[in-house]
Amino acid sequence: MQKVVLATGNAGKVRELASLLNDFGLDVVAQTELGVDSAEETGLTFI
Repeated sequence: MQKVVLATGNAGKVRELASLLNDFGLDVVAQTELGVDSAEETGLTFI
């Protein structure tokens, strides 16, 4: 199974994407599980 690192610490987002991607052989983990700090988000908009 391949591992996908999701750039979030939000457990709900990780659970939701894991349930969608598990059928494709992808193991979704949060960046926080790997000790990766959150990125500074300084932008004014979200696209």
